[in-house]
Amino acid sequence: MEKIPLPAAVMTKNEKDMNRLSLLLSLPVGNSLRKAAFHDWKGVMTCNLAAWRPDLIAINGFDEDYSGWGLEDADLVIRLIRYGIDRKSGLFLLPVLHLWHQKNDRSSLSGNHERFRDLMNSDRVRASRGVNQYL
Repeated sequence: MEKIPLPAAVMTKNEKDMNRLSLLLSLPVGNSLRKAAFHDWKGVMTCNLAAWRPDLIAINGFDEDYSGWGLEDADLVIRLIRYGIDRKSGLFLLPVLHLWHQKNDRSSLSGNHERFRDLMNSDRVRASRGVNQYL
């Protein structure tokens, strides 16, 4: 992936199209640091997540009982970790730029919080309504 030249990045930052220049930094990060938080689900966003297909099928993918915006990605990551998948961080290793968009509808967030609490109070690994309905 080609990096954005720093002057162009600074100009983009000044135009308020980019909220963090730190995403453009690349530091030599060893494998031990990448795996330091391999059981921590907090802060993981599935827009920047890769997983093997058989692992996603095994946990039944995203839980489609979540509605709208919020917590469906944390649910997926927690179930992957419970399934035995170790997480690696790409922080300071993989540059990611987020495209601006309007905020998504958050009217279902309270229901999503309830689903998430249920997950945290269980040892569930598979989504109740997930990818298996399409296979």
